[in-house]
Amino acid sequence: MIDWNETIVQSMKYLQMVGLNVVPEEKVKNLGVGQQQLVEIAKALSKNLTLLILDEPTAALNDEESENLLQLLRNLKSNGVTSIMISHKLKEVVSVADSLTVLRDGKSVLDIEPSNEPVQIPAIIKAMVGRDLNEIFPKRMKHTNHDVILRVSNLKGYDKSKQRHVVKDISFELRRGEVLGVAGLMGAGRTELAMTLFGNANHYVMSGTIEMENKVVSIKTPKEAIDLGIAYVSEDRKGNGLILIQDIKENISSAGLKKLSQYGFVNPNEEIKVAQQYKQDINIKTPIHCSESEEPFWRKSTESVLKQVVVHLT
Repeated sequence: MIDWNETIVQSMKYLQMVGLNVVPEEKVKNLGVGQQQLVEIAKALSKNLTLLILDEPTAALNDEESENLLQLLRNLKSNGVTSIMISHKLKEVVSVADSLTVLRDGKSVLDIEPSNEPVQIPAIIKAMVGRDLNEIFPKRMKHTNHDVILRVSNLKGYDKSKQRHVVKDISFELRRGEVLGVAGLMGAGRTELAMTLFGNANHYVMSGTIEMENKVVSIKTPKEAIDLGIAYVSEDRKGNGLILIQDIKENISSAGLKKLSQYGFVNPNEEIKVAQQYKQDINIKTPIHCSESEEPFWRKSTESVLKQVVVHLT
């Protein structure tokens, strides 16, 4: 028999350790990706562990939450717990690591012990990419185009399930060729704003206006957003961004099937052509490299790739 009162007490203790302020009874599916990450870490801590492996633990956390997690690793270290931390955030790695290893293409290319030698971040970056980077932050040309592509005015979104506004009084203009950054803590409404603009898939009660190229538009579904030329890359790639039972080719082409279809049928040759082009353009690395006699990369579903990896490892 499970003592649920004790379970809640212990859960609250570990949630406090990772700095997550939610009730233990909350469904994990209702949490953001960053909060889910903290729940996973809390679960690991509850196992009286001796070795903790963290894969990109701060990827979805803000600076304050990341620092709390790093301090937690330092505390675990003082209690005899060993940690392996995988991260692209070099300042965090340098601040917490006793030893540092750089991997490139599956091989170790650099080993450093910060306690014995000073760590130079440019040297780490060079080891990661295999070449010198003269400018980490390249100079940008001043943008002079005044064409407003997207104008949002007093946008509001009311979540009936939470009985509160998740998006409130949002107004901005976005001009052709600009990049607009949206920042905020977890729960501040960043994802909710993006979802609202991309067809309101969460069915918030909406008000306010959205204009594209000076025309008021009503975007009620993701399909309507796609038809207007809007794309959405979710923070939760696995849960919301990909169809894991389909192959890579179909995931790439799924949002643009109209352009690849004729008389209601998808042109498979064009679909393959597009997938190959994007594989090359954005350097998609697939787990399995095929010989000419094997299936091409785009025909391999996630499940089949995983099975081949497991067989190979065993």
